[in-house]
Amino acid sequence: MNYELQVALSRLEESERRLSELARHKSRLELVNNLLGSLSSVVGLDNMVQRIINILMQTIGAANISVTYNLGQFWQMRDVYGAFHESKDPGDSHVISALSTGKPLRITNTEVQVPYPGEAGTVTAQDWIFPLLSQGRKIGAVRMEGMQLNDLSIFEELQPFFVYAGLMLDNEISNFSLLAEAHRRLQESENLYRALFEQSPDGIVLWGVPSLRPMQFNTTAHTLLGYSRDEFALLTVNDIHLSEDPKQIDSYIGTLTKEGSATFTAVHRAKDGKHLNMTVSLRLFEQAGRKMVLAIHHDITELKESNRTLELYRYSLDNARDSIFLLQKDARFCFVNLAACAALGYTPQELAGMHVYDIDPDLPRKAWKKHWETVKVHGTFSIESRHRTKDGELIPVEIGIRMFEFEGVEYLLAVARDLRERLRLEEERRSLEQKLLQTQKLESLGVLAGGIAHDFNNILMAILGNADLALMRLSNESPALENLKNIEKAAARAADLAKQMLAYSGKGKFVVETIDLNNLLEEMMHMLQVSISKKAVLRLNLANPLPSVEVDATQIRQIIMNLVINASEAIGDKSGVIAITTGCMDCDRSYLKDVWLIENISEGLYVYLEIADTGCGMDKDTRSRIFEPFFTTKFTGRGLGMAAVLGIVKGHKGAIKVYSELGKGTSFKILLPSSDRPASFFNGKDSTVDWHGSGTVLLVDDEETVRGIGAAMLKELGFDPLTAVDGRAAIDIFKDRPDIGLVILDLTMPHMDGEQCFRELRQLKPDLKVIMTSGYNENEVTPKFVGKGLAGFIQKPYKLSVLKEVIKRTVGAG
Repeated sequence: MNYELQVALSRLEESERRLSELARHKSRLELVNNLLGSLSSVVGLDNMVQRIINILMQTIGAANISVTYNLGQFWQMRDVYGAFHESKDPGDSHVISALSTGKPLRITNTEVQVPYPGEAGTVTAQDWIFPLLSQGRKIGAVRMEGMQLNDLSIFEELQPFFVYAGLMLDNEISNFSLLAEAHRRLQESENLYRALFEQSPDGIVLWGVPSLRPMQFNTTAHTLLGYSRDEFALLTVNDIHLSEDPKQIDSYIGTLTKEGSATFTAVHRAKDGKHLNMTVSLRLFEQAGRKMVLAIHHDITELKESNRTLELYRYSLDNARDSIFLLQKDARFCFVNLAACAALGYTPQELAGMHVYDIDPDLPRKAWKKHWETVKVHGTFSIESRHRTKDGELIPVEIGIRMFEFEGVEYLLAVARDLRERLRLEEERRSLEQKLLQTQKLESLGVLAGGIAHDFNNILMAILGNADLALMRLSNESPALENLKNIEKAAARAADLAKQMLAYSGKGKFVVETIDLNNLLEEMMHMLQVSISKKAVLRLNLANPLPSVEVDATQIRQIIMNLVINASEAIGDKSGVIAITTGCMDCDRSYLKDVWLIENISEGLYVYLEIADTGCGMDKDTRSRIFEPFFTTKFTGRGLGMAAVLGIVKGHKGAIKVYSELGKGTSFKILLPSSDRPASFFNGKDSTVDWHGSGTVLLVDDEETVRGIGAAMLKELGFDPLTAVDGRAAIDIFKDRPDIGLVILDLTMPHMDGEQCFRELRQLKPDLKVIMTSGYNENEVTPKFVGKGLAGFIQKPYKLSVLKEVIKRTVGAG
């Protein structure tokens, strides 16, 4: 009985134990389920870690519970007390061991005795470490420290919780990593844009609308204008924007409202008053219901100044006088200035597609490579070449060439100067030099001829004077009468020769009067016709009306006769025409540049006499020598005819223009200054009546023969002559003879010349009548005595009749 009771009791206790165990197990399962359910509603990594710690602490309890979890590049640890730790690895060796095996770990801590509250004594505590895994990956671990449970079976029962906790933690870590990465990228982007915003070289301003005050701006925005950040924050757009139009800003706002963006150039005023040129880009946008304008202010002051400098350089190049070309290695033009386009007749666009050998016929395509290498060796040099214009004209040019390198590319700079003007000036200079040389040569010969003629006239004075006196004293029946007349004729011819020599020197005797050149030619027409060849036709082409000229009619006749006879001889035995043309023309410097005697004339109105023939003409060498004395193309010529023509024209302050072609003919155009006086008629001179004087006359001359014959002539005319060898002797004689009423004074003498002697004689006797005599003409001598009281002039050699006429006019009839 007792046994059965014991067995029954035993079974009852076993049943009760099992029921208790089942109840406990059920309670644990419900606990785990509750734990799992608590985790499923948590969002966020930090929340998930904190929930795991809280659940374990509330349901099981421990001295400390911590969670260590992996965030990729580092590990984090949190515990129930809020401690936080971050490291490159889990740190705790037991945690590392549990993670490496993937199995929970229980560690008995014998060193730490934890007392129960309210009871004496201690119990041994354990540390439980549960690895948190997810699909085989090690997510982290939970460490429960100081566990004091008597029933340790919960260790096994908590396994599903930690499996689920590992999965849930893994999910939140993944979400956290994604959020962290997004946050990191957002932060980096924000930092990047902030750096770009702050470090931008342009001013960036977020302007409020409609206040137009800066809401945000970078450092450049205020430093560019010289303001501090606080000063700039108080400004408005109107404080910095300069415009003559007060509604310009409203116009920009209107454009922004309509189109959303705008870009324009503007002028901003800096704090110090300096004006800055800006390019402003605007964009309108809205944020949180508020309109704003993003403005980028780009300073273009230096750029604008650089562009202006470049434009100035380009303008300077385009306005250079010379043609400027910039060439590349392939001979193509990459720049030409406007002068080059104007010189060649191409547009810049046309030349841009051309090569240098397209305009330079002296530099063919095949020679370009060698030319480039030559320039490369020498660097800089000059050449002369030709450029072909668009219409085919060839222009001589001088080209200065220089090679240089820019940004690693070689260029050739060529500056071409048109040589046409320089060549023309050089030709003119050579022509003027030749004419000057010719003029100097003729001048030298003229001085020589004049000197010879002067001395020759003194000799002829004695011959003509003695012959004249002898003829007067011989009877008509004298056998010597014919011989004396022959002597007189020969002396007269010699005197004519001397006159021609004086005419060549430009110092011949001129009797100037105002005449009409047409009348002179018409009077000479008959004489000219009988003087030329029968096969030559003489034609007059007279311009009417013709201004008068102040000339010596006799000398002009000599010019006409010489030129007409030369024209007739040039025609020779062939038929031909001699045309005499008159006219009037206004001559400028360009017309007068290639005339003979250019130094003799100036611009103005001239009457011309042109004598042209259809004869044999002259070559260049002959033309250059036609006015040389003693040069002739005739077998029997003396070579003084054309020399005399030149001298006569020179004496009349005129010029000669010569044109001739071999085999075609010759033209001589005589230019004479036009006169404003009316022409006078020339009908010859009145014959003189017989006249004799009286009184004492002083004859002053350094030539003994002139003194001798002159004294004889004066005696013949009824005067009492005295003679002096020079001016000094004349003064001495005049002081001793106050009865001298007339002085005939030679101009050129040693010791004291006629001019000085004249002044001293007039000082001694202011009303003294003085007649000047010289081998030179009156026009050469009398201007020296204008307004000084010179009574008359006589040119040597002179005959008794001429001397009588001059003295008669001077002292009057006795």
